[in-house]
Amino acid sequence: MVFSDSLDSVQKVEQLLPDNDRDNSSVAPSPDLKSVVFLSRQGKDVAELYRLDLSPGATPKKIGSIAPNSPGVKSELRLVAWQ
Repeated sequence: MVFSDSLDSVQKVEQLLPDNDRDNSSVAPSPDLKSVVFLSRQGKDVAELYRLDLSPGATPKKIGSIAPNSPGVKSELRLVAWQ
């Protein structure tokens, strides 16, 4: 979302990720607010962690994969913050 200078209204909404057949969720901003990380799944077997810089023309970069049977991973995986 792009807000007005006074932050009291939304000027426009821009899509960060291109349409695809993946389920992208759990977006979390970086501490410096210059990028975000998110979980991406294709099917239910493996969740992949991606980082996207918030600059024009940036493309997501895969950081790693998280298998569904990884220790500590329950039925619902959520990303809430990162450093």
